[in-house]
Amino acid sequence: MIKKVYILFILFFSTFLVGFSQTTDLIISEYGEGSSGNSKFIEIYNGTGASVNLANYRVCMISNGGSWCETTYLFTTASIANGTTLVLANNSTDVPGANEYSVSLSWNGDDAVSLQKFTGTWNLLDVIGTDGADPGSGWTVAATNNATKDHRLTRKATICSPNIDWDNSRGSTATNSEWILASYVTGAANVGHTENCSAPCSADPEPTTPSSTLTFPDTTCYSIDLSWLTGNGANTIVIASTSPVAGTPTDQTAYTANSTFGSGTTIAANEFVIHNGNGTSTTVTGLSATTTYYFAIFEYNGTLTNCEENYLVSSSLVGNFTTPVCPTSTNPEITGILVDACGGSEGVNEFLTFSNGNMPLSMNDLKVTFPFIPSYCNVGCGTNTWVTNPTYTSQLNTTAGCTGLFVEADPIPANANVIVFTGASPTFNFDFSGLCGTGPYYAIFANNTSTGGRFGNYNSDCTKYRETTIDFGTSQDTAVYQPCLLSSGAADGDYVAFSQDGTPTYSNDGCTPTATLPISLLYFKGKSLNTKTNLLEWTTTAEINNDYFTIERSGDAINFITIGTLAGAGNSNIQLYYQLIDDNPLIGINYYRLKQTDFNGDYQYANTIAIENNSNYNLVINNHTLTVITKSTNPIDKIEIYDAIGQLVYSANIYNKNAVNIQNFKQGIYIIKVGNATNYYIQKMKF
Repeated sequence: MIKKVYILFILFFSTFLVGFSQTTDLIISEYGEGSSGNSKFIEIYNGTGASVNLANYRVCMISNGGSWCETTYLFTTASIANGTTLVLANNSTDVPGANEYSVSLSWNGDDAVSLQKFTGTWNLLDVIGTDGADPGSGWTVAATNNATKDHRLTRKATICSPNIDWDNSRGSTATNSEWILASYVTGAANVGHTENCSAPCSADPEPTTPSSTLTFPDTTCYSIDLSWLTGNGANTIVIASTSPVAGTPTDQTAYTANSTFGSGTTIAANEFVIHNGNGTSTTVTGLSATTTYYFAIFEYNGTLTNCEENYLVSSSLVGNFTTPVCPTSTNPEITGILVDACGGSEGVNEFLTFSNGNMPLSMNDLKVTFPFIPSYCNVGCGTNTWVTNPTYTSQLNTTAGCTGLFVEADPIPANANVIVFTGASPTFNFDFSGLCGTGPYYAIFANNTSTGGRFGNYNSDCTKYRETTIDFGTSQDTAVYQPCLLSSGAADGDYVAFSQDGTPTYSNDGCTPTATLPISLLYFKGKSLNTKTNLLEWTTTAEINNDYFTIERSGDAINFITIGTLAGAGNSNIQLYYQLIDDNPLIGINYYRLKQTDFNGDYQYANTIAIENNSNYNLVINNHTLTVITKSTNPIDKIEIYDAIGQLVYSANIYNKNAVNIQNFKQGIYIIKVGNATNYYIQKMKF
């Protein structure tokens, strides 16, 4: 059972001669849990040979067989110096004489505690206990039952690396355990940590040829790709800064890289390591638009960290690049369509929305062409004109509970949000209360009383598309969507939103659709950084009631799983950049989609993108024949073909047959899967 207590962060800097002493990373050096509800502490030790940025570390706790990470404790101290310890304790009597920082911390002997490290995602680094198991009153350590209850555990001086294998760490005897047990006595905790990981170190020979030919093959306003040719060093480190790089790396010192600008180790003030290894390219993210970034690449030899590194600092490869201005809209653009009306009268209860450009828009310049009926305009469309409806506009404001949310005006002001109702007098009373404080929205009504639908509802045929075009006088915009991606069964309230580049997002808010997207998505895109890492990026230009984003991944574009979430901004009218790293993609094609969830639980999906990772297969269609070109010689490899709704329509062993006659297949979209249960490739193709 977890008890809630108030604790103190207690920091000790214990300095002593470390010689060549080093551990591979931070470790949990001591742990305590006493009989009193306030008797708890944990000590973290840095013996890596260099100061460590604590922004990349956290302490986590789970209780009674839970899963990482139920409770998170972030460090208030910026860094931990080499050879020192950082103690988190419940009060100063447990570890006397310390500086005190009041936060909230709690665990019991039957809970599990871990040290975690951020390397694109949070990963376990060192543990006491494990997830998914409840030990009863406490964990067994060195054959002592309940050793984590009313005991103090001290890491042996011979332990030089963290350990996420709890069974190995706790050991089965006092000899093979990594821990020394003692009864918990208030005020008797050790100060500092002693280890004997000393090993004579000597630097490898210094490289003689620097890297060359630095290029920037792809950039956005928030990220820059770098590519270079290596010299004769075994590895390189890349430094990024907003000023010309002045610092140089120090021999026999390891540097932690992070491709998010500002997160890696520094070699000098505001000069961050964004790459460390034997690659020839990297992508730095988390940048600002219209900003010049400077880069320096240093060759080095040596594999044993904090020991063998020898950097070539007499010459390095340098360059700079300025991020561009983020794209902004100057022309009017369609932002959404209520495809399936509410209230039973399709023709008068549908609507579309658009954002006006940077010039006022006269009603006489507005012409809308719907998928199924003639165009509406004030000039040249006969009786299909625009009308006003102050009564219904007032009704919308009353229902929403905020005066002035909807207004009528001619001309429409520049940069205004506009809602175009397909009926002269809608019969459904839409509730837009979720938009209070975000208006005004300018209402336009089509001079129409027909109940015939203007847009296309759900249709299972994925070869069908629906187009709506608006002529704004000085520019046009066309919105395109697929009815097969709407809710099956033609559900009232089906709504399609469109990003700035026209990408559709399909959602249903249950007959209370918002007049603008909860997020205005500028783009959602991704790319492979290497065969084992994919970068997903997206940017919003506005957010309304946006709780969080979810990234989902699939190997077949049908069955998706969640791989990460990021908090949204709530309400924002500025451009915001988000990114997520998938460090465990599938072999072959990875499909990703972006899900956005409001504070009230409503959600919608953005476009689906595909990234290929290290495929052994290639699919080619020629002369009604689908051919599988493969490097694999596995005799159990198969080809399977699924139709658009996921039904298996063809299967064969590739070893015996790698060409399929598709002449008799119905025209449409198919999903082809080739490979075996552990190594497969999936591609969507049109026959």
